[in-house]
Parts: sequence; C-alpha cells; structure tokens
Amino acid sequence: MTNHVPLETESYIQHYGRKMKEFKIKEWKDEYRRREERKKLKENDKKTRTTAG
Repeated sequence: MTNHVPLETESYIQHYGRKMKEFKIKEWKDEYRRREERKKLKENDKKTRTTAG
C-alpha cells in the first residue's frame, strides 16, 4: 500500500460523485429541453414572419 494522499478534488469527486452525476443528468435534461423549446420558438417565429410579410 502506498501513502497516497488524495487531492482535495479527488476526495471531493469520490464523496460527491454519485450526487453530482445525478445532478448533471438533471441539468443536461433541463438544458436539452430548453434548447428544444428555443428551436421551436425560432421555427415558429420564422413561419409567422414569412406569412405576415
């Protein structure tokens, strides 16, 4: 066994790893949903502009 002292970031990752993974997945889903909504809004905006003009 070595006397490897984990860095602060390593112990942080080990301690919070699972929580952060779940959090990242939630964040990713939220971000994805937001981007999809923005795309829809842009498409709708284009449609209304072409029909109005």
